[in-house]
Amino acid sequence: MKPRARALTAALLAALFAVAPAPSATAAETAVPDRIVAVGDVHGSLEDFHRILEVAGLVDKSGAWIGGGAMLVQTGDLVDRGPNVRGVLDFMRQLERSAAEHGGRLVSLLGNHEVYNLIGYFDYQATPITVYREIAAAFADGRSEKTRKEAYREWVSWARRYPGCGPVSPPPTRDLWMLVYPPGFIEYREALSPRGEYGQWLRQRDVIARVGDTLFVHGGLSPELIQQGLTSVDAVNARAREDLAQYDRDREFLENEGVALPFSTVGEVHCAIAQEIATAQPGVDGAPDLLRGRQLQAIRDRLPGGGDWLLLRENGPVWFRGYATWTEEEAETELPTIFNAFGGRRIVVGHTPSAGQILARFDGRVFLIDTAMVYKDLLQARAAALEIRPDGVFALYDGERLPLAADSEQVPSSADGNEPSAAANERTEKGSQNP
Repeated sequence: MKPRARALTAALLAALFAVAPAPSATAAETAVPDRIVAVGDVHGSLEDFHRILEVAGLVDKSGAWIGGGAMLVQTGDLVDRGPNVRGVLDFMRQLERSAAEHGGRLVSLLGNHEVYNLIGYFDYQATPITVYREIAAAFADGRSEKTRKEAYREWVSWARRYPGCGPVSPPPTRDLWMLVYPPGFIEYREALSPRGEYGQWLRQRDVIARVGDTLFVHGGLSPELIQQGLTSVDAVNARAREDLAQYDRDREFLENEGVALPFSTVGEVHCAIAQEIATAQPGVDGAPDLLRGRQLQAIRDRLPGGGDWLLLRENGPVWFRGYATWTEEEAETELPTIFNAFGGRRIVVGHTPSAGQILARFDGRVFLIDTAMVYKDLLQARAAALEIRPDGVFALYDGERLPLAADSEQVPSSADGNEPSAAANERTEKGSQNP
């Protein structure tokens, strides 16, 4: 495709998917194993994810759990960016069962990209349409072409009812619509719905896990959460779960009313509700249909991008990036308050990449573990895992283990019996980027 055509397509896709930007369930606290391994953002990069778990001694080459009583924590963003999303989700679900059967445990948290996919927002800047085609292809079956044709006919009828709610007016051509909805994409949306097997599994995930003295979360725990009265792990998880459950109830109502289709984007839903409210007509008795109007207004006020959605807040648990940007002075001011509210003495987060390096900050109280594994060819990044043991915290890469912080209650030691070096921590600081 020529550059100009690509630019036009990108603009149309952005308009179609416009939404206000952010911008079994895990327990808040559980028994502490002798070994915890944490991995950050996977983004459909199954081969790299599998390899780093092999390096960590958690799985064998076939993907079977060999980690014994260890715990694996994955801090979210399994989906988007990379092509093998279904493979990653299937691997995680299989690994969850396998670990439990062998005395271990897998904890999987929600990231901002899982939230995006569950609510029907697909970021074509983060994940090009060519990659979405690969993601969707894994969900295609023998009926996919028929499914797409039927969905297109439904969408055309819907778009006539809500003119201007598509990427352009009049509605886009069939070819453009088929580009946006490649084979398998309708099935992918269904698989992520409350009725779908992947959607059901993801909706059981928490956004925070506390294991002993370590808090795990995708983005971070900001001071604003405490100011807003969310002052415990359970409170944040309950609020996030209710936000998603309420959204699912609202979508079901809108689909039953014909205002949304099962595969409608959040942007399309916002637009259709606005038109419904703007064009409301009096009922047969001459009075406005107050009940339906109030229902639609209440839903619009609650929708992602329109309401006070914890999972789309810039300073919410799946979006916060403060730990990568805070100064030492800010950390000294804010971290004690956060630990006092949520417990623990260290926080492990993904979300903000430091390409190829796990980064320890603030005297080992914060660890950034998103090493941008999906972009290893583009950013010279690599897969990595954080290992927490009674004697300290280590960064695992293919072929090396680097000490990051000694446990203050244990005698400092590294894997080979040497003292943890300050240079190892310095190496993680250097080269860390926040793109």
